[in-house]
Parts: sequence; C-alpha cells; structure tokens
Amino acid sequence: MGTDQDERVRRIEHEELAQAAVNPWPYGGRVPEHAMGSMASFIDAERRRVLEKASPEQRRRMRAAEQRRAVFAAWNAVMAASPDVSREKSHVTGLYYDEAQNALIVYVDSDIWCQELGMKREVLRTRMSFQGVEVAKIVCRRSREGYERKR
Repeated sequence: MGTDQDERVRRIEHEELAQAAVNPWPYGGRVPEHAMGSMASFIDAERRRVLEKASPEQRRRMRAAEQRRAVFAAWNAVMAASPDVSREKSHVTGLYYDEAQNALIVYVDSDIWCQELGMKREVLRTRMSFQGVEVAKIVCRRSREGYERKR
C-alpha cells in the first residue's frame, strides 16, 4: 500500500475510535440510568480496549455482529408489539440474517405458516424499519422435517 492509502486507513481507524469514545454504550443510544453507576465506565473502557487492539477485519466482524443483533432485536420487538402476528410468532422456529444480501431468513414449522408470513413480509419489513433497522427482504422458509419449536 502507498502512503496515501496507509494514511486513509489510519484516519478511518481513528474516526472509529473517536466514535467509540463519544458513545461508550456498545449498541448505540444513551446509557440507561440504572446502568450509569454500575457498568458504564467498565463498558466504556472495555469497548475502547477491544477496538484499539482489533484489526480492520475484526472491526468489520464486530460491526456485522452488531448489525445482526440489531436485526434480531427489531424482529423480536415487532413480534412482541404486534397483536395480529402473535399467532405467527409461535410457529417461527429460527432466524438467520444474511449480511451479504441484507436479508432476514425466517424459518417456520409448516408450509401454511411459511405462506402466511410470506404474505405479511412487507408489513413486517415496514414495522422493522420503524425500529430503526432496514432489511432488504424477508424470506420465509420451512424448517427441516421433524423439527419442532421448543416450548
């Protein structure tokens, strides 16, 4: 790499560290009041320590994990707050987030529920966007034969 490229990489890494210092809470937003005295300073120091030692590839993986967590949290919030989909959520057997396609893959226990959630996928996508997560598509698939949701 040339010196210009090296300088650009250093500047990007410095900006990421500066953002982490400004926002010590690892998943964005404000630190909850109940956590202010107990864990906030520890989390701040730990996040900085991890980011300082991380390679660019590790930082990319950490950002991907945070995005995955945000997608799953938005899905769970939509399912918890929606009375019209409460019966559907009991048939969801698993979730998978495909980062390359920005797609949420929802596994369900029967073809009927796969079709039902497939028809509601745009409504679910819109509700997830209100939670702050933009997913390109939601794909519904049937779980393997004999797999049942743990209750």
